[in-house]
Amino acid sequence: MSSVFASNATGWVTRLSGGQARAGAVLRLVHGASALLMAVVAGPAALVAGYLAGQFVHGTANVVHYALVHRLVDGSRRATILSAHSLAARGGGTVAAVGLGALASGAGPAAALAVAAVLLAAGAPLYRAAGRAVAAA
Repeated sequence: MSSVFASNATGWVTRLSGGQARAGAVLRLVHGASALLMAVVAGPAALVAGYLAGQFVHGTANVVHYALVHRLVDGSRRATILSAHSLAARGGGTVAAVGLGALASGAGPAAALAVAAVLLAAGAPLYRAAGRAVAAA
């Protein structure tokens, strides 16, 4: 449900942040911060707040992400790019689930959430590069 509200807020977030690329970068950082919130603040209330914030940001970020993909890839190659994107996302998700699960088992859930926060935020500079590519096109 949080993602539904988030996708409806995408236009507002994009305008507030100054464009799709900047919104994508900011949302990646906020997504990482939501995971970090769950890592450093103990208790069920922090977990619920972090989870809801993460879902909200995820829903908003997806709209921005796919809008950039559609703007950067022409129609003749879009299906191929989206297919490769889906494969990479599923592969990355599988590796992260196994790796973060093992880390949580060994070092605790807070450590796994902190690593997840870094991984989520690490994509932010790529949105800035996408924004430069859109501007150059």
